[in-house]
Amino acid sequence: MEGGPQMDEAGQQLICDRPDASGLKGVNCRPAGTVSDEKTAARLKAILDTTVDGIVTIDEHAIIQSFNRAAERIFGYSANEAIGRNVKILQPSPFREHHDEFIAHYLRTGVKKIIGIGREVEGRRKDGSVFPLYLAVSEAKAGKEKIFTGIMRDITEQKAALEEIRSLARFPEENPHPVLRLSREGILLYANAPARRVIETLSCKFGQALPCQWKDAVVEALRSGRSKEIEARRGTTTYALTLVPTSNAKDINVYGKDITERKTAEEALRASEVKHRTLIQSSSDAILMMDRSRRILSFNKAFPDLFGLTDKEAEGQSARIIHPSEESFISFGERAFPAVEATGSFRAEWEFVKKDGTIFPVEETLSAIRGHDGEILGFVAIIRDITERKETEKRLADYREHLEELVNERTRELEDAYKIMLQEEKLKTLGTISAEMAHEFRNPLMSIGGFARRLQKKNPDLPEIDIIVQESSRLEEILRRIEHYLKPVELRPKECSINEIINQAVELISPELKRAGVHFNMRLARNLPHAYVDPAVLMQVLINVIHNAVKVTRDDKSITIETCETDQNIHISVRARLGQSLKDPEHVFVPFGEDEKGISAAVCFRLLRGMGGHLSLMEEDGSVIFAASLLKAIRGGAPPEP
Repeated sequence: MEGGPQMDEAGQQLICDRPDASGLKGVNCRPAGTVSDEKTAARLKAILDTTVDGIVTIDEHAIIQSFNRAAERIFGYSANEAIGRNVKILQPSPFREHHDEFIAHYLRTGVKKIIGIGREVEGRRKDGSVFPLYLAVSEAKAGKEKIFTGIMRDITEQKAALEEIRSLARFPEENPHPVLRLSREGILLYANAPARRVIETLSCKFGQALPCQWKDAVVEALRSGRSKEIEARRGTTTYALTLVPTSNAKDINVYGKDITERKTAEEALRASEVKHRTLIQSSSDAILMMDRSRRILSFNKAFPDLFGLTDKEAEGQSARIIHPSEESFISFGERAFPAVEATGSFRAEWEFVKKDGTIFPVEETLSAIRGHDGEILGFVAIIRDITERKETEKRLADYREHLEELVNERTRELEDAYKIMLQEEKLKTLGTISAEMAHEFRNPLMSIGGFARRLQKKNPDLPEIDIIVQESSRLEEILRRIEHYLKPVELRPKECSINEIINQAVELISPELKRAGVHFNMRLARNLPHAYVDPAVLMQVLINVIHNAVKVTRDDKSITIETCETDQNIHISVRARLGQSLKDPEHVFVPFGEDEKGISAAVCFRLLRGMGGHLSLMEEDGSVIFAASLLKAIRGGAPPEP
């Protein structure tokens, strides 16, 4: 059974804390979207719960929406027992049987009978007892729906007091409350001492007619034969005045009561509602209230603005409308509900969807609304768009990742530069030693070799002399290698096509290598810019590198040659599958090795360095790779400084 939302006097929708059958209506009411702090909530609750008059609200279907503590005392029902049931449970026969007809007639015709005025009626308690009740009904709108608020007071004691007052009419001056008598024409006939302030409020003297609203009230009381209550204000004091027809229906007795405290509480409640409604509506975060099934009950202005919805498109809908899929809606509930049940709230980052289909990231905080028994009646959700924050985080993550790549790249460059420097230092040191050796050893070595060969001719059967001759020849060959390595090479660099030089070198040695079973895989980049090199020297280096690669390749004898470019360099790689792992790749560039199976690339390294390039050797995934790096040529001139 569902009822309409409650409204305040300004027509604003109210949210109430005490639960009804649908979960969220109640007496402690505040503007839609309000989130009260504990102090404010406690103050509002105390005001309403200490109000002496019963306050009950119903919807267009006469279903009770709220039931304060005074109403509980008056009727004997608890709020949980009353909310969600038809208000006729509070009425005796025959009124209860026709109450729905009265409301339907009013909704159909708009003719007011009891709305906006106070009247005496009969109430029925939970135990079935009937008692006199003063009832004032007001009407408000919530969208297209109407709600009705009844402020009522058990006047059993008041009725008894009135009867006693009638019997003691000769002692009105002893009454501490205002007592007046009016004629049926509304003329003031009598007023006791406490009533003087009321008379001042009415700006009236004895024998004069009261203001029109009083005269109308007198006529209504006389016509109905029932008591009627109106209000009068004097300064900061407010009185509730009860008009009671006399037994002969000629005059009206008026009995007053100071209700300033009650009116002050009501005004404080309205002021608090306005204040918090303003705070919630000005929030940039979307705030909404949902029942247990996540049906949207109310929201602030930021909610439809965020999702591109109208108020009608959002109100009463399932929160499914802001989820991009059914799976998202279910998954959020599966994560949120256990946390809310355990701790009272849940916060998570999620993805929602706008009306136009845009999916965007949000941070949502979901809090529970609990009844007096601790049962969850609904939820308050605060939703914040974190698109900008996520984009910032992504930019930072991309920057960190790029920074890491730059650091790794720079580290590799430094490591390569260190290896090159170390290699050059080694070669420089070895060159100096070689020059000294060549100078110091040549003459003694030639003398030893000459005398050894003479002795060999004289004594051909002595093996020791043969050994001396062989070792002398070997040392002389080492000296020749040293001289060849140290001999300067004249370079004539110019703009050249690297791919053409590679093709010429391969064509030159192909017949020889084909007989050895070697075949080439050529992967030369198209439209490769020219390099600034000596083509003859580069061809010699390539042939030497290919021969050395063939020496270490395994039985399949496959050589892969590739070219590519970077910003300032042309790169050549010669790759061969290794038959066995290299013991020391850096030893390859030492110019004094004797092992014929080794890779003698020291001269190639020196020649490329002379042209501003670089040669390196590495072992990778079972392959040996000779990598040459050459400088690009600038149109019409030499390359930039390396």
